[in-house]
Amino acid sequence: AVAAYELGLAALQRLVADQDLRGDKESWLADAQELAAAASFANVGARDLPRAATVLEHGRAMLLAEALAGRARLTSIRPAVPGPAPGP
Repeated sequence: AVAAYELGLAALQRLVADQDLRGDKESWLADAQELAAAASFANVGARDLPRAATVLEHGRAMLLAEALAGRARLTSIRPAVPGPAPGP
């Protein structure tokens, strides 16, 4: 089961990276959270606790990376705030 989850997580990471629309990314990322938790649980069952923690954090990192990338895109398109008008 652990190997299958590892393949699933790798595929999910590629799918998220290939999505162009934000809504599509969000949908895959919602699935990522559940898949990472299940993969982590499988690793606990296999008594590989360090890997269980790593897999769980990797799932969280995917979510965080996409959130930061979205924020960076918004910052780059935000218009500059004009300064005060010059005085007479």
